[in-house]
Amino acid sequence: MATLQAKFATTLEKLEVNQAESSAGYFVHLACDGQNAAKFWPANDDGTLQFVEGLKTTEPFHAKSTPFPCNDAAVTELLTTRLLINLYKQKPDGSEEENPEPTLVGVASFPLSKIVSPEPDVVAVTLAFISPPSTSTPNAEVDVAQLADNEEVIKEVGSVSLQVFADDNLSDQMLGGLKLSVYDATVANLPAEWKLNPSFDPNFSTAKAHHSFIETELEKKTQTFTAIFEGSVNDDNNTLPSFSLGEAVWKYERLEDGEAFEIPMTEDEMEAEKQSQITAHEQKKQQAEEAAAAAAAAAAATEEEGKHGDEKKDEGESKGEDAVEGEAHSNARATWQTNIMSFHVLLASAPTEEFIPNVPTTKFVPTPRAEWSLKFKEPNLSGVFISSTAVSSFNALINSDDGSIKIKLVRTGETTSYEDASAEVEDPADAKKGEKKVAKKGKAEESAAGEPIWIVRGSLDLSRLSIPAARTAPLVTKKVTVSDGDQDQNQDQDADEETKESRASLLSSRQNSIDSSNLQITVKVALSGVLRAAERSVVTPAMGMGHVVGLRQWKPKKKPRDVAGELRSEIKAIADQLSNEMQNTTTGKETDFFENIQTSGLYHAFLERLRPAVQRAAHSRFREAPADGDLAAYRSELFTALASQLNTVLIDNFTDNEAVDNDLFPEPAASFAIEFDKIAMKAEECFVEGRIEEAMIQHESRVSVAKKAEATGDEKGKSMLSEAWNDFSKFCLVSKLPGSVDRALECIKQSNAILPLGVDMQILNALILLNVCVFDECEKTLEAAYLSCTQSQNSSLTTVHAAFCCLHDAMNELEKKVFNEDRESLRTRGLPMATFAKRDLTRCKKAKASLEAASSCCVETSSPPPRRAGVVAMLDVVEITTTFNLHNASQRALDIAQRCEDLASRKDTERSTAVDISVLASRRQRLESSQAIWTGSGKEAVEFALKSTELNSADSSNFIALGAAQANNANQLDAAAAYEKAMAIMGDGATLSVYLTLSILQQSLGNFERSMQVAFRATKTFGSALAWKLAGVALLKMEKLDDSKHALQESLRVDSLSASAWASLALVAVSGGEGTQAEAVLAAKQAICHDINDASLLRELGVAFNDVGDFELAEFMLRRSLVLQKSSHTRRVLGMVLNAQSQYEMALEEYIKLLDDNYFDNDEEGVFSKEEMVGVYKICVGLFEQIGNLKRREKLQFLEKFKEIMVQGD
Repeated sequence: MATLQAKFATTLEKLEVNQAESSAGYFVHLACDGQNAAKFWPANDDGTLQFVEGLKTTEPFHAKSTPFPCNDAAVTELLTTRLLINLYKQKPDGSEEENPEPTLVGVASFPLSKIVSPEPDVVAVTLAFISPPSTSTPNAEVDVAQLADNEEVIKEVGSVSLQVFADDNLSDQMLGGLKLSVYDATVANLPAEWKLNPSFDPNFSTAKAHHSFIETELEKKTQTFTAIFEGSVNDDNNTLPSFSLGEAVWKYERLEDGEAFEIPMTEDEMEAEKQSQITAHEQKKQQAEEAAAAAAAAAAATEEEGKHGDEKKDEGESKGEDAVEGEAHSNARATWQTNIMSFHVLLASAPTEEFIPNVPTTKFVPTPRAEWSLKFKEPNLSGVFISSTAVSSFNALINSDDGSIKIKLVRTGETTSYEDASAEVEDPADAKKGEKKVAKKGKAEESAAGEPIWIVRGSLDLSRLSIPAARTAPLVTKKVTVSDGDQDQNQDQDADEETKESRASLLSSRQNSIDSSNLQITVKVALSGVLRAAERSVVTPAMGMGHVVGLRQWKPKKKPRDVAGELRSEIKAIADQLSNEMQNTTTGKETDFFENIQTSGLYHAFLERLRPAVQRAAHSRFREAPADGDLAAYRSELFTALASQLNTVLIDNFTDNEAVDNDLFPEPAASFAIEFDKIAMKAEECFVEGRIEEAMIQHESRVSVAKKAEATGDEKGKSMLSEAWNDFSKFCLVSKLPGSVDRALECIKQSNAILPLGVDMQILNALILLNVCVFDECEKTLEAAYLSCTQSQNSSLTTVHAAFCCLHDAMNELEKKVFNEDRESLRTRGLPMATFAKRDLTRCKKAKASLEAASSCCVETSSPPPRRAGVVAMLDVVEITTTFNLHNASQRALDIAQRCEDLASRKDTERSTAVDISVLASRRQRLESSQAIWTGSGKEAVEFALKSTELNSADSSNFIALGAAQANNANQLDAAAAYEKAMAIMGDGATLSVYLTLSILQQSLGNFERSMQVAFRATKTFGSALAWKLAGVALLKMEKLDDSKHALQESLRVDSLSASAWASLALVAVSGGEGTQAEAVLAAKQAICHDINDASLLRELGVAFNDVGDFELAEFMLRRSLVLQKSSHTRRVLGMVLNAQSQYEMALEEYIKLLDDNYFDNDEEGVFSKEEMVGVYKICVGLFEQIGNLKRREKLQFLEKFKEIMVQGD
């Protein structure tokens, strides 16, 4: 059956511009925008999407899409696309140019998801044009201060009425399904056969060493675990398609040590215990002697006090006073004497024989304890789409009493056994008898080959998904059974009874092992909202991020100290005072004036007043004291700086002229070189990641830095600015952005104004002009390049002649076309052909002469194959034009090269000679591959690239082209293999783009270890911030948190403004446990301060903070993610977070938005279905009941608004 085709059409009318008398002079450009826009919108010959121009008059403007297949996949891609409408002004205000370029004054967009509606098939909206960041030029830099004021950024400049019409086939694709995502999967309570547990011998090991040995054995990976969802069958239809969870990894967690065993001590251990007891005895004896000495001293003191008490007692008896006090002293003295006598008696009675230690013969050793589990590295995060025909069955399965889906866990490999695996722990009684066990090594031995795989099946309980207001839940297996796998029935019939009995016995023993261990599989799933259509509404301008999460707080920086200004102020004050002193001199003689200055002390006062300002000036330039050899140079530089400031003050104060406040020490151009190169690397990193607009901004920043260097007057600054403009022009061509060719020509013009263009840039400029058919300027530029080559003996002379050949061929083709049209016109009118002049073949002859000159130069500079010098010269032109996306010029050069090759082949055939042209043919195939990518022929590009690698496998460029072609066709695995071969050929000479591209590809394939290795190689060679970040992310995926943290910190050291690196560092800190939560919060705040714009990364951060209980920060991240990209999954998780915080009203608001809005994730397929709307409706009803009567009126309005859904739910 043929696939149905669908399409849509658009109509624009009623263009209105604010603060303008009429819309005259304004027009719009309309095109599709998005990752899949090329599938729905007409494209140019070079593959770029067409911007349809319209509304220059009052008549409505119509445009339509290209036909596309009418299926769920195509409709899903369509709904991720939007219509982009730009408003231009024909002639800017105040422009004095004759033909000024139109200025972009407003932008608007319309998401095509709005066209999904059962009835009617027409969506009519009013779009508001919003002013771009700068209305003077489309690419002007955005001032940060303007961004801080949100009202100025979001400014409506006009509006236009838009109607979108969907045909009947597209209207039938209104209902879709939902998506089930698996974001975590673990296996706990593993059977003993799966664990790598050697027996523990307390005689020769400790718990710590035992743990270390097992963790080392885990890295050998003798077992592999995979899991597959087998789907749930209902009415002979799969409710849930089967899919894989990938491979699981071991999780080995140390626990507290268990009970201790009593084992005999060795002779060395007993000797050590004996020496320890003797040492303790000696210490106690010494302490006793010191106590005795202290007691004796105290006794002497008490005796004196007693004598004093006796005297008091006798005197009191005679006088009748102090009798009580004297009695107390006498009693105390008697007590001390008694204690001292007792102590001496005990000390004298102590045994004097030598101390004999009591050494035990056994010791207690604790046993190690650990917990084993499995964790799947990459669960099905992208999700599984459940079609509209199966959604109702799936919901019924969830709500049924025994709703479950099946999962199969497969264990492949052989059980690791150990030499002492069957040995039991030695009995303590035997240890006391002095018996020793033979030491057992922990070396693993593989069991007999051919061990059958384990296949475990379980049923996941879906009842948790039926809980109101919860569509994300962990599913736990009810019952786990061991299966015999998918054995061949014929093989079972042919097997003998002994084999069948052995297999049954094996399954029985395995089932007993599973039951005794109570194996449990936990899968955490999330159900997306139903992808459905929204009601018609007026599209309002997208508000800025500050309306949701607040803009970045920009704090004013402390203004640096104006050292030069302070010095000029002091000089001016002294100059004014000296001027007054001179006027007050009575004699008017200079000698008297100077004598008065010296004798009055003003001279020394001036010195002390100037000293701090001069010191500050010197310290601002010289941080350290100069060496003796540099002292004169430093003193001369300081004197020049001070004299320049004095000259400025004198000109301002004592002349009618105005001096310029120049700096003390102008910064040399070389000081900008580091920042200049750093920005260039960052631009390349952005380009590799596909962030073209950010790379464009980096090139603009590089030009700004070069302008500062050029302002110093240094020649190096001029060369830097010229290089910046040249690189900017090359990037404009590579970026494929609209208007890139015109901007590249402008950049070359700016570069030529700074310094004359080099030969390479002259050739590139000429080829750009040739590509856009500006032949006169192209010829002038090539003549200048030819003159430069002849004067400097440049090796590019071959390319200049080849470019001349292309130019003359193009002009000859144009002249031939005009000649034929004129001749046909004469023939049509019946005029005599004899009067028609012959065609001028001058250009044809010049093209031939240029090709011969290019061949001669090629033979002189290289060694091409016989009769192929012209082919080599033309391929040099193709290399340049293909690299910079000059499709027309590249195709012309390829055609000329093909004609040369055909002629050379005929000569070889006539002369019966064999010529090896494999290298040349390989180069041509590689260039053909690049051309095919440009024209959108992905399969042909791969075929050309494969032929180039077959013809010449020693050229790394061929494999790079193959990798680019495979990546363009979304063949990530083959692309990574091609880049691996290219890097192996290039060795240490690999470029940064090759390293980064390969690391990104390996990371997308899940090969995190290889991605990390490639990224680290890039860091050693280039020190790239992106390479450090890729290494850190790979290590995070490998759960090596410490190494990941160090790599990400190194990335931030190179580029502290990377928001994605800060966000990844926050994920590392969140994964590190409770001790690193503060670090996670700080890193997340830094990511927000640097304007993170990755919606998926923000959602991942929100989920991570939700898992650790930081609901406020989780809510913040999820809301910001929703601002960047509408996502049903993100909004559902946000509702769960709000529900966890008991913010039922806010959670209810988010769930109602799921019913009101019409959107879906870019990675989700389908549209909202009625069944899913019913599920969300039930969640909202449950929240209304939770809130109570406070929302009674809103509940009634809700029930009235969605009464149709309520009927479906009932």
